[in-house]
Amino acid sequence: MPQTNDREKVRLQYRPETVSVLFVGESPPVSGRFFYFGSGIVFSSTQRAFSNAWTCSFETPDRFLRSFADAGCFLEDLSHSPVDGLPPHERERALEECVKSFAQRLRSISPKFVVVFLKKIAPLVERAAALAGFPHEQIHVLPFPGNGHQNKYVSALTALLLDAQSRGLVLRHQGTESNPTIERDARKSGARPSL
Repeated sequence: MPQTNDREKVRLQYRPETVSVLFVGESPPVSGRFFYFGSGIVFSSTQRAFSNAWTCSFETPDRFLRSFADAGCFLEDLSHSPVDGLPPHERERALEECVKSFAQRLRSISPKFVVVFLKKIAPLVERAAALAGFPHEQIHVLPFPGNGHQNKYVSALTALLLDAQSRGLVLRHQGTESNPTIERDARKSGARPSL
């Protein structure tokens, strides 16, 4: 299993200078799958939502992660250590203990809005936001893309991205400019244009 320091080094490689949208999860999974390693259900479902919103596909996980960062997006976890393998009461306590440190990270990152992708951590994220002076109305909560909720997550995130893009809150990466010829050919073949 990757060590916390290894995960955080990789995470920071993809941190944009200015974060517009901060995605917030519970913790990296104990399995070792990690969004910034280009693996796991959060990674694949988030990539699908961006593909839908931008009408494109991404050739590699790294290409998506770079486009994600170039769009002003960054993913943080309430806890930087895996908690999903802990008994329920220990898991809750571990997450409670992360609220203050997450509030400091939120204040430092200072995004335009936050996307929480696990409903049960939303109250903790909201408490951290209050400590950080971050406006409650700028927090959006989506269902976790597991246990059959992948399509709900992808649909909700796609809609949120399109709205944010129309208001100039999410920048479309230069490499994702739509190309009418590619898009027309992709529609004919059923494929998406690649980046």
